[in-house]
Amino acid sequence: MSNNSEIHNLIKKSRERDGYIRESAVYELAHYHNDSVLPILLERLNDYVEQVRHAARMSLHRWLNLEHLPILLNYAHYFLHSENQSRTDHQWLLLRLVQLIESNFLNSKIPQFLQQKQGKAVRALFILAQRQEWFDSEELLELTLHSADPVVRGYALQYFVQSTHEEQCALLPRFDTTVNHQLRYGVLLYAIQHLPRDVLEQSLIQALVSPAQSLMTLSYHIFYQKGWTIKQLVDSIIVQSSSSEKASLQLLKLMQWRHQPKEWEFIKQHYPKILDINPIPTLKTRLIFNEVIDIDEVISILINNAAHISDINSITRHLSGLNADTLDYILSKLLISLQQKMTISEFLPTWEYMQFVLHKMKQHPEEPFESFQLQWKLIIKRLSRADLYPVSLSIPRRRSIQQGIDLFRNNLQPYFIQKTSDKAYSEQLRRFGLYLWLNTDCTYT
Repeated sequence: MSNNSEIHNLIKKSRERDGYIRESAVYELAHYHNDSVLPILLERLNDYVEQVRHAARMSLHRWLNLEHLPILLNYAHYFLHSENQSRTDHQWLLLRLVQLIESNFLNSKIPQFLQQKQGKAVRALFILAQRQEWFDSEELLELTLHSADPVVRGYALQYFVQSTHEEQCALLPRFDTTVNHQLRYGVLLYAIQHLPRDVLEQSLIQALVSPAQSLMTLSYHIFYQKGWTIKQLVDSIIVQSSSSEKASLQLLKLMQWRHQPKEWEFIKQHYPKILDINPIPTLKTRLIFNEVIDIDEVISILINNAAHISDINSITRHLSGLNADTLDYILSKLLISLQQKMTISEFLPTWEYMQFVLHKMKQHPEEPFESFQLQWKLIIKRLSRADLYPVSLSIPRRRSIQQGIDLFRNNLQPYFIQKTSDKAYSEQLRRFGLYLWLNTDCTYT
């Protein structure tokens, strides 16, 4: 029997109703230095039978040494949780863990652990660090500013909020671009309400070029309220960006979010060189603003700029409202150029592909119905694999599902029932329609 099987059996025995079996299993588990054993030993420290608690304590003595400290740190939350257990000698347990940390790991490993790890263990260790005063407030702030764990990072926000206004003004530059965007957003949101706007200007300008939309939109709103023109905003983005390419992408992202035609026209007129740097994102933005673009120009941009499949997919989403033949023409040209053995179905999302096929059928009523069967079989296959349960879907996705149901109910189902001679296939489609209907909340519009 392998070690893993033996450990699994002993863990089961350690939870048996019979106290003798539990005690014996706990003693045996002490011989296995496997990560899965430690939580069980800590759990049995709170057993209602004194002999089992004693066995767990004796077994833990084999673990509580410097050799196993890296593993012990990963289970720090179990040690801290022992304080809430009435039968556990938590004082001895926590004292031993603290002694091990202070004897060897305090200066080297703990800061690294607090910054790089996330989860319950790092949060428990952070609480211990505060209790034991391993670091002064300045060191603790520096550690939490760059922590990977959102709860630990919350200390930095709390520290900022509890500081005086003078201290907050001095601290603000430390929440720079190297800090997690959610933490920066929280600090800026608080500072906007409590600090003078002049103090915030540099931080807000930095936020304008943040990849996080929440920071970008927050700073934009503040500058808009201050009466900044679109030219001032664009110039700030260009100055703050590390390269022209990044400035171009940030500007396009801002335009896609703002969706203000006057601002877009101003940028096209006064900053054409910036837009030329990123032709494909610029093309997406033009399509978002519903600009009339020559189809051959679209194809040329995608081919000449070595568009990836994801780029083509996103472009075709904006083009899917076109005539189905036109869309088919675009994708055919692209596929020939890219020399990819693909079909239009791999570019379009399922519901849009369904609409595409319906358009194709309506535009070509002379086509025999059987010529579309493979396309509908593909749609059914893709949809049957999808998770259509409403609890797991966002509202936009539910709306998409609703559109699919309406298409099926109003267009597809009667079409198949009337035209196909394949009774089995017709029955398959009816079942599919019923599957959609039963597994989707149809109240969304």
